Amino acid sequence: MDLYASQAAQLIQRKRAEEALRVSEERFRRYFDLGLIGMAITSPSKGCVEVNDELCRMLGYERDELLQKSWVDLTHPDDLAADESQFARVMAGEIDGYTLDKRWIRADGRVMHSIMAAKCVRRDNGTVDSSSGWCKTSPLASSQLNNWPRASGVFACSPNPFRIMSGAFGPIPWPSWSAPRSGTGTGA
Repeated sequence: MDLYASQAAQLIQRKRAEEALRVSEERFRRYFDLGLIGMAITSPSKGCVEVNDELCRMLGYERDELLQKSWVDLTHPDDLAADESQFARVMAGEIDGYTLDKRWIRADGRVMHSIMAAKCVRRDNGTVDSSSGWCKTSPLASSQLNNWPRASGVFACSPNPFRIMSGAFGPIPWPSWSAPRSGTGTGA
């Protein structure tokens, strides 16, 4: 009888865990699709795996076009080195995320100024599985941005860029499975 009770308890526990994961993923999907900010999930090879409608609108691409791009293809050349430097730190396990003042090249060739944040999801062995990122068009006019500190400024150097960004744009809806590892990176 104890064997059956133990198996039943394990089954109940597994079902609860599956339901909690489903709810967390559904919550993340709702935030992703909400369209308040442009969001993407990218691969360790820098390719776009999934994008929301707002990011497509911001960058002027159809979804299928954007999914054929990497964030390197979309980044303004003057901002690429800073972005790649931070990305290399994520891949090396030094940090789990970063925030940058960044310019993007839209489909029509125009430059879009934004503040963006990226945070990785790591596998159990510490390697990067994917990255979730979001961007919000900058509230500053283009002429002001030219004099604003670029990626070496406050956001990129912040020990906790997600807290700064959360204060600027509200809570960042990271699902439970993407919480930073204890003692690493720049988690919220």
